[in-house]
Amino acid sequence: MSTEMPELPLIKISVGEPDANAEYYMAKKVNSKPIFIDAYHNAHFPGIDQFRSGAKFILVGQKGTGKTAILRHLEEDSRKHYKTKFIVFRKEILEEADLAKIAVSDSASMLIDEEHIKRTRFFHHAMKRLLLSLLLAQCDEIEDPPQQNGWISNLIQNIKSSSAGEIAAHVSDSIGSALSSMKFDVSAVTKEKVALDAAKLIKRSNDEFTKFCVSQIKKRSLKCRLFLDEMHFAYRDKSTLSADAALVRDTVMAVQSINEKFIDENIDCTVYMSIRSEFLEHEEISTADISHSIQSYGQEISWESFPYGKEHPIFDLMIARLRLSLGNNFDRKAMFHRFMPGVSASKFLDYSWGKPRDIVRFFKAARDNYPNKASLQSADFASVFRTYANMAWQDIKSALTAFIPKESISVLEHTLQRIAKNSLDGGSRYTHSDILSALKPAHENMKAHGVTYEVDELFRLLYIVGIFYIAYEDAKGQTIYHRFHRGNRRPIDKGVVHIHFAVAKSLS
Repeated sequence: MSTEMPELPLIKISVGEPDANAEYYMAKKVNSKPIFIDAYHNAHFPGIDQFRSGAKFILVGQKGTGKTAILRHLEEDSRKHYKTKFIVFRKEILEEADLAKIAVSDSASMLIDEEHIKRTRFFHHAMKRLLLSLLLAQCDEIEDPPQQNGWISNLIQNIKSSSAGEIAAHVSDSIGSALSSMKFDVSAVTKEKVALDAAKLIKRSNDEFTKFCVSQIKKRSLKCRLFLDEMHFAYRDKSTLSADAALVRDTVMAVQSINEKFIDENIDCTVYMSIRSEFLEHEEISTADISHSIQSYGQEISWESFPYGKEHPIFDLMIARLRLSLGNNFDRKAMFHRFMPGVSASKFLDYSWGKPRDIVRFFKAARDNYPNKASLQSADFASVFRTYANMAWQDIKSALTAFIPKESISVLEHTLQRIAKNSLDGGSRYTHSDILSALKPAHENMKAHGVTYEVDELFRLLYIVGIFYIAYEDAKGQTIYHRFHRGNRRPIDKGVVHIHFAVAKSLS
């Protein structure tokens, strides 16, 4: 069988990118389809038909589990019968959607009460306005609204032929203008009074806008699928982190509200979104009443239930990609023989996080290290894995910015480096209390930059993003591994704490 397969050097083999959006834009640059379209593998997502119909519309999963690839695949399918719009929420759009800095500036705290419910009202309605504007912009024609709704006329004129980012800016301006027109003497009223009246104003104007949008969408028989990806937040300081988290939380509520309205009105439009499961651990989101929304309308993308062996579906995912270059005869045996010799599947899964991003990143590292080789030797694995580990650590540092001030990342990195060195050479066996002690200097630095949570919460967050895991023996003497990406949502305080092998390899 192997003689029928071309002996192409790695540089000639398409393996794709660990990030599906990067893969999409790189393919678009050369007018081709991204690999995940032709090599789509959905063993981990049997409920895709419910998403195709719009019955479900919220994807939940850890970073790297394939949420973006699924959304992009759904968009590709939808284009046959629907207009589609794919929105990537990067930092610029998040800032534009900060609603005239209502919830993030120092002066804003004078205008908007910090209570969660009041901030919810603003972000919820602002995101509804943004999403409805994005859908309305897909209509071939838009009638002029009634004269009494002058602000709607201005918004409609502005959103025609505008990009998603420009529409977000226009929506932000429309809310800022409405608030400035209130002309409250902030010093003469309580924050509660200002927040209450402002919320009423925004809700009333949003109800008018929703009514107009629904009438136009029905009149134009618009059939559309809107996809929201990369909703995220970053720790710039406590107030902005809180606002970013509230924005993610309230987007879930806005998406549900709009989709339920469309169902009631028999409109064939659906708004889809993805959200990282790590973010659901944030107090701004975990304490909000959105769990029922996610349970009812969402599905978690998880690879945690598959056995750690050759039958794990991430290998099928990679085989499907490799077949695009090496032909349909290329199989699992050939993949391990040619590209992972001497490496057991369980070893690779233990050394990585067992997600689609990991297997793609490994092969990308192999291409980078040995572009002219058609196959790898056992001795090549260490070099490839170190490159993979360095790539993975950069990705993890990006994920950490949701919880840790950027000024503290390097301090934490040095702390983890010391722990990794002691773990790899067997110099230390860290208990839960040992790790908390080791993390305290970094935690003190974080507190100096605005962090208010305790050091045990820092450990929990590092466990969530996959830096730490715990090993202990059960009553039968078997070693049990406690990992977040394997379904253990909270760390335990017994056993030995290990730093993930790839992280340790990168930092050592």
